[in-house]
Amino acid sequence: AGSARNIGIESSKGKYLLFLDSDDYYEPNTLKPVLELALTNFLDLCFFRMHVENNNGLGYISGKQPFDLYTLYNGVHIINYGFSFSSACNCLYSVDFVKKSGVRFINCHTAEDVNFTMKLFPFAKRLIFTDLIVYHYTFNCNSTNRKTTPKKKYQLILGQLEAMSDIKRYLDIVPLPPNIKNLYHQIINSSTVSCF
Repeated sequence: AGSARNIGIESSKGKYLLFLDSDDYYEPNTLKPVLELALTNFLDLCFFRMHVENNNGLGYISGKQPFDLYTLYNGVHIINYGFSFSSACNCLYSVDFVKKSGVRFINCHTAEDVNFTMKLFPFAKRLIFTDLIVYHYTFNCNSTNRKTTPKKKYQLILGQLEAMSDIKRYLDIVPLPPNIKNLYHQIINSSTVSCF
């Protein structure tokens, strides 16, 4: 997915972009209000919620963060105060912001979204969290990506380690505030330990 998303970033001609996985979709009539909010507030990032649905049609709403809704924040603030990194699909991105950042997706079996968002979000100057449920995520327990064969487990662990190693290298070359670097080192250590 990383290569395809990077092609999408480079090819983008509009003001904003989104990332959508092939088995997911956007809830009806939800993109326009998010785009209007982003345009009106000159946002780098506009976060929304996800409806996660499993094979049985059961689901829940994810993407809640510990921040006031429709309040202007910056990336350093949200990371300092408990932002939880996860999917790259629950956010509208300014094309100009992403392109100028130089941040792109890595190609690994897992954690490329966390890698991308950890590198990009500290540089956001203007972002807002909404309560809009925009993204419909289909969690397919039977997909090949969810199989738990020994080979698949190995690939997932390797992907997680690759993503965290890439963040560690990134921290050595990119000027981030010391407190953000410390938080990121904690995330790297925790993620690495969780692989074993």
